[in-house]
Amino acid sequence: MIAKQDEKLNRILEELTHMRRKMVEADNENKAKMKDMAETIEKQSTIIMQHQLFMEQMDRQMRETNLVLFGVPDEQVALDGTTTEDAKIQKVMSAVEAGPELVVRSHKRLGQHIQGSNRPRPLLVKVASKSMRDKVLEKTTSLKNMPEPYKRIYIKKDSHPEVRKE
Repeated sequence: MIAKQDEKLNRILEELTHMRRKMVEADNENKAKMKDMAETIEKQSTIIMQHQLFMEQMDRQMRETNLVLFGVPDEQVALDGTTTEDAKIQKVMSAVEAGPELVVRSHKRLGQHIQGSNRPRPLLVKVASKSMRDKVLEKTTSLKNMPEPYKRIYIKKDSHPEVRKE
């Protein structure tokens, strides 16, 4: 009877030892998998960071010739006798003495028109080169000393759309 109990006890101990070994093996295997996953995540994180930097650089290059004009009256309101966006831009650029070499490639209004609001939406203007943009930005302070329609207009270089929203 004691021999049978000893035999059962030995089997239980062997089974317990076997189970412990299996747990240690599984734990080691899990640690190895976690280490591999951490290395993979680190590599992917580095790649994503490089892509993000590249995309930001491209975005900056795309915006480097952009100007944002604030305070230029919207479509139906005239600015110094002009009603078209092109003519308004030309009036503002001549007011800051941007020069005849200034080439405006395109323009568009930013944001949604709000019914009942008399606040003009910003005007995004793309010029031909960064040097032209910088030349205009250098002369924007002259708008502060001009008569009323131009006094309320100010010009900034374009920023990222998320920064613009803030």
